[in-house]
Amino acid sequence: MSNGAVYFASTGANADKIEEAVDWIIVDGNNSDVVTTAHSDETAQEILEFVLLHMGLSFDAFRVVFVSDTNNEISDQWKVLIEEKKKKYDCGGI
Repeated sequence: MSNGAVYFASTGANADKIEEAVDWIIVDGNNSDVVTTAHSDETAQEILEFVLLHMGLSFDAFRVVFVSDTNNEISDQWKVLIEEKKKKYDCGGI
């Protein structure tokens, strides 16, 4: 978050616990402009669409941090999805 993250999405079976831990970091660090969400039962595609819809309405550019307790294959899916969205929406800021 010290790099200016605005949106923090957690995924996987422990998504709620991860989100709560980040919420406490935000409170302790007085970073009230950071949004957190937990997505334990959603696909990478669904989460990215959610983030783009909700953050794109409020910001021209924003940073997103995705944390998952799942395997590395999911990380590869994120990379592909983000590159596709950058091209589709011309949003080099994510």
